[in-house]
Amino acid sequence: MNQQTIHIVFSQAAHGSLRMALSNLNLQEDLISLPDTFSIGPVSKIDEESELKNRYQWMKDHLSFLFPEDLPEMENQVRQAVLDIRAIPDDRTVVIWTGDNAHEQTGLGFALHLLKDKGNEIKVINTTTGYHQLFVHDDPERFPRKMGGLDPEQLSRIYKEHAGAVVLQMKERERLENEWKKISATQKVLRVWENDSVRNVDADYFDDFILECIQRSQREQGSDIIILMRAIGEVVGHLEEYIGDEYPEYRIRQLIKAGQLEMRESGMYYDVKMNTGNSK
Repeated sequence: MNQQTIHIVFSQAAHGSLRMALSNLNLQEDLISLPDTFSIGPVSKIDEESELKNRYQWMKDHLSFLFPEDLPEMENQVRQAVLDIRAIPDDRTVVIWTGDNAHEQTGLGFALHLLKDKGNEIKVINTTTGYHQLFVHDDPERFPRKMGGLDPEQLSRIYKEHAGAVVLQMKERERLENEWKKISATQKVLRVWENDSVRNVDADYFDDFILECIQRSQREQGSDIIILMRAIGEVVGHLEEYIGDEYPEYRIRQLIKAGQLEMRESGMYYDVKMNTGNSK
């Protein structure tokens, strides 16, 4: 690999870790980060400015309770990344890092869509595959669910040994681009990785799981009242899909509105409890 290689990743954490990994390998290669959570929110036509604005307006309307100050910066960074990807010269090799999750697979489709009229050689590195090929772990069911969960040393080895790496041939590239078209053809706001493909699902897809996590926390704590951030941590920690912290909080608020949960004001945030007087 050389300076003609440019990498595309889908989070700031992945960007930082890969930057260190490349440095460990004494490589000076460019990186572009699309620092968003592509498993959530509308993605229809987000390569167009008006639809990109609509995506972040949806996020401001639904996901801004926890970290409202982060959204404007994220929007600007994604907008710049779209421009940077479109400006990649055709003679550069593009390496897109992904994993077995809806977030990075949707990001892969979006990146390929932005590159669809270009003649670049494109390589895809699946960190889930690479991790399983190279590293021994005690629990085969527990592994980093996205690239940001891998440390620079692990990424260095995956890159150096080409673990989980494939060069996209035209047929596979077209298949993935068609997958993107299907994913982005609706206004669904939640996606999951299922049977080796991304599937659009209803917004309340994880609601029962969220309620189960809150009930488990109640039993473990011996208390009906659960701190919001504890509830979110339980959901994120046990969910195989990556949907960030903001989406579970949004669904908790919807469950409160639906009468499934009760809310108690507490400092900056709020606490929650099951509404035992409501039968689902």
